[in-house]
Amino acid sequence: MVITQEPGPNEVVVEAAQHLRWAERDGRYTEQLEGRSAALATLLGR
Repeated sequence: MVITQEPGPNEVVVEAAQHLRWAERDGRYTEQLEGRSAALATLLGR
């Protein structure tokens, strides 16, 4: 989809973020949340 399209798109999600966008639909929300939480805790030195 081209961003200059008229009317503008309702949502723009880059391909690299598709797994996050559709995690709930695909039944992977908990897995994604746990992975992100673990990564954040590591970055913050917790």
